[in-house]
Amino acid sequence: MSNFVGHRVKFSPAMLAHLPDEVHGEILVRFPANHDSLLRASHVCYPWRRLVKEPDFHRRFRDHYRNSPPLIGVFHNARHKGRRRFIHVGAPVAAGIFCCRKSWWVLGYRHGRVLFLSGRELILWDPLTHKLEVVLVFSCGSNASVTVYSSDPSGWSDMVSHHVSEAMCGDVLPERCVVIEKILYQPLSWMYTLSFDLERRRFEIIGHPTVTKWMGHVIMRLDDGVLGLAVADNDKFELRVYALEARGWVMRRRLHLNKFKPLSDLAKPGVYTADRLVRVVDACDHGNVIFQHTILGAFLLNVDSVVLKRLHWDFDPTEWEGTLYPYESFFAPGDGPIQKLEGSIQNLWPVWSSFSKSDSL
Repeated sequence: MSNFVGHRVKFSPAMLAHLPDEVHGEILVRFPANHDSLLRASHVCYPWRRLVKEPDFHRRFRDHYRNSPPLIGVFHNARHKGRRRFIHVGAPVAAGIFCCRKSWWVLGYRHGRVLFLSGRELILWDPLTHKLEVVLVFSCGSNASVTVYSSDPSGWSDMVSHHVSEAMCGDVLPERCVVIEKILYQPLSWMYTLSFDLERRRFEIIGHPTVTKWMGHVIMRLDDGVLGLAVADNDKFELRVYALEARGWVMRRRLHLNKFKPLSDLAKPGVYTADRLVRVVDACDHGNVIFQHTILGAFLLNVDSVVLKRLHWDFDPTEWEGTLYPYESFFAPGDGPIQKLEGSIQNLWPVWSSFSKSDSL
């Protein structure tokens, strides 16, 4: 029989402070990929607080969990009294609730950062402190224009423009972009998407599948790293997912919405066509998750697991129309500084936002 007796050893923050940085990193990288794990760890001791803010550690943490941060919730722009700007998905955020002024308009999200527009000022909530870039894509007459803000050095780049035929493509839409490697994809009106190479500063117009004409859709990043298109076909009451491959658009998934409760209630005889309308309003950057809005409320649909989940609002969902901004991060919203981006955007109006890949978490 062994004479070893197991017992717990209590470590104080002072004892942890004397451990080598390599040991701290090995401990933290094995923390659960919950929204508040790193946030809570940063309050244990100074070495942990310093380490969780380093870009190299974040890359290790993301690699450890296959670069897939959890979906915490969604931001929206319903600003009436009593309406929250952030809605949790699953368990409530334990560490801090994001609050902002009603006058702030959500423009976009990427890599744990949220960008707002207040008047003619851009305001960034950023839980990190390392280098970032913000890419603004907007319409100016018959041109689509791009300018890039960099924090190192601080300031805006010269504007780059591309002539867009209004008869063919229309305007840049105020919707979230998709970034894959160094290519930024921004939705245009009608059946087109604008692509912009962030390194070469080149534009390209991408047409959507002809069969999706007049159907509601959103662009998305599929998990295998290609551009996707989620389309709601309300005539057939189904959701289709296309992928942009070398040979063009290829349909990958077809989901019949009448097989999902409670959406199946909309397909019953006697339901007015207008009441059974399903709109796709956004998609996550990870996990192949698509958000839909109906007269019954808003739902998220996991294309891979084929699971539908309702979003719980604090107001009548039939009163809301607009875009949802999924918040996927290892950080809880509300922990981090609010900063104004230097420089004026008086001449960039209307302005729509998106983030570049170089501001990686």
